[in-house]
Amino acid sequence: MRLTGKLLILLAFLWLGGERMLWYQKRCSLLSDLIGSVQIMISELTSRETDTVTLLRLAGEGERACAAFFLRCAEEAERMEEGSFSCLWDRSLENAKLPLGDWERRLLSRAGQIIGRYDGREQARLLTALNCQLERCLVLAREEEKERGKLALTLSCCAGLMLILLL
Repeated sequence: MRLTGKLLILLAFLWLGGERMLWYQKRCSLLSDLIGSVQIMISELTSRETDTVTLLRLAGEGERACAAFFLRCAEEAERMEEGSFSCLWDRSLENAKLPLGDWERRLLSRAGQIIGRYDGREQARLLTALNCQLERCLVLAREEEKERGKLALTLSCCAGLMLILLL
């Protein structure tokens, strides 16, 4: 019975470490998908002055991790009668619970202040600058995933073993 309890403690700590490692992986995948979606928006705005709802629907196509977020924004933008799009965007971003750091969340929040506010060329220019910053965030997130992902798993394993020894 004691051995089973100790094994369960170790498994619980390993699960916690694994969840954190998985969060870092999901974050990298999401940032990569966001960059692709913003790139689609940029190309649409550059070639045609696509309206906001259509732009969001195009960004939400496919199997991307962020597709549901863009589609939800498009649906809410269609129903929006008054108020600003940036408030709708921020509310959707908050409700989406995307695995992002604070800085990445603020960057994505800035996209809500750009989309639908200016003409197509200006939106494309501003989104291009935003996409460059997202690409830098992706590079940093990948480095962080390599360093902290393994560290989280190792530390959780060590903490579980230490607790087992204390019990």
